[in-house]
Amino acid sequence: MIRKLMMVAAAAAMPLGVIAATGGIATAKALPTDASHDTVTCTGISGSVKFKPALTTSGSPSSSGTTSIKGALTGCTTNGGFSIVSNKVKGVLTSTSTHACTGLAGITQETGTLTVTWKASVKLVSKTSTITIHTAQGGADNTATHANFKIPGSPGGTNSSVSGSFAGNNGGASSTTDANSVETLAAIGASCGAKGLKAITLANPTDGHPAAFLG
Repeated sequence: MIRKLMMVAAAAAMPLGVIAATGGIATAKALPTDASHDTVTCTGISGSVKFKPALTTSGSPSSSGTTSIKGALTGCTTNGGFSIVSNKVKGVLTSTSTHACTGLAGITQETGTLTVTWKASVKLVSKTSTITIHTAQGGADNTATHANFKIPGSPGGTNSSVSGSFAGNNGGASSTTDANSVETLAAIGASCGAKGLKAITLANPTDGHPAAFLG
């Protein structure tokens, strides 16, 4: 009888022993973070913009002109209490107004999206931000030595919209991008007047604005 009681007591104590051995009761995994109404600000940008066909002074029909963008944003901070580890930016825009070198010095009508794929310090409900573009603006930077590109084009341009993470409280209507060219204005002009401008390398803006704000 005593032996049976001891066996029962040992069996009852086993779960407690297992719990002690594993460091206590297991906690539930953290749920993914919904950043759809958050904002993100990035101070830097790198990457490339490629034009097909190459931009010339005379240009080409708008329906046949595309702009491919690949790059990454740096120095990104959010208002959601978590940090951005890395990201990639990719997208293709189609010119609906003019696909020419003259469009680099004004507002152009564009259709297409840019997708930013995020890696954050937390798991996000949506790992991407999809930015729908309507207008872009080109011109000289504040030093008048390099080109500068902004989205959306303003004044009079149509605001972008964002779906996924970092759409803020207005669907991303306040979102902006700002980047300079590595190439000088003189080099860009020379390419436009020769065989055409095939690509531009992106660099950080020098006007004090963030390279990107989504929200």
